[in-house]
Amino acid sequence: MGLKIVVLYDGWCPFCIKTTNFLKRIDLSRNIEYESFREKSVVDNYKIPATNLEKRMHAIDRNNQAFEGIDAFILISKNILILFPMLPILIISKKLGFGQKLYDFIAGKRVLKLTNCENSCEISHRE
Repeated sequence: MGLKIVVLYDGWCPFCIKTTNFLKRIDLSRNIEYESFREKSVVDNYKIPATNLEKRMHAIDRNNQAFEGIDAFILISKNILILFPMLPILIISKKLGFGQKLYDFIAGKRVLKLTNCENSCEISHRE
């Protein structure tokens, strides 16, 4: 088996978890791995600041290049056969300038469910 794409998602976000579980179910080729960036080792391993990961989902391609937001969804759609028909829509939305804005709007509405907190948890606030 060749290298896989890695999707870094927010393991504290129920919407992100639900979306990731859906992608796992439809990824028949199993070419994508999913890792919650809330695991400290993930942030350390990929050297992407947690503040960036909190704002947008990231995907790492086979050449170790990171993509975020709409670009991450484009990469995912290129690697899940059933999503391939969405590629033109995603690419056009990006080129017209509203794809990333729509992604950011949806991501900005996420609600986080804190887990693994003992006495307190720190979450950076969105701007």
